[in-house]
Amino acid sequence: MKDEDSNDSSQCHSWSKKEIDILLELVIENKNLLEGKHGPLVTVANKRKKWQEIVAAINACGLALKTADTCKKKRYGTLRGMH
Repeated sequence: MKDEDSNDSSQCHSWSKKEIDILLELVIENKNLLEGKHGPLVTVANKRKKWQEIVAAINACGLALKTADTCKKKRYGTLRGMH
């Protein structure tokens, strides 16, 4: 069981202000693609690719590795708190 817990530890890492700023900036910049309905340019593949680009930008900070899923969850939590 200890191994399972250690796998989750990277997802429990707190977010730095810089990571949150990058996340919000890129999500707002790409809102039409990330939140748009499917169409010629808004596809699952394009959304997935954009999330991977966002994750790469955040991970370039070098603090802790994030995944697309953790970024999506953080986006919803952060934006909800801003209203």
